[in-house]
Amino acid sequence: MGDKDTPQERQENEMEALKAIFAREMRDVRNDQAWGLWSPLDLIITVTPQQGSSGPQEAHVTIDLHIICSSKYPDELPSTSCAPVTSRALDVLRSCNLSYPQRPALL
Repeated sequence: MGDKDTPQERQENEMEALKAIFAREMRDVRNDQAWGLWSPLDLIITVTPQQGSSGPQEAHVTIDLHIICSSKYPDELPSTSCAPVTSRALDVLRSCNLSYPQRPALL
């Protein structure tokens, strides 16, 4: 990957690298384009806590990190957002009939 690569080539190379790193956790959510037209990166990575040495345990928090790139990426910053998928702590509070004033705002 050199400085002469187009943003499209750089994004395709980055997508391949991300697939290799986040094989099961990543979803490519770009719409299938008619006639094989290219579209910028649009992907979701499901993030869970790292597994410790004590073995597999239930993940109490899981979020989806949504990354949307423009056609000018990497020269232009991507748009990112996070959405909770699971939050065991909130479920426990609800089951105990404890009130939680409101869901915390995401950054």
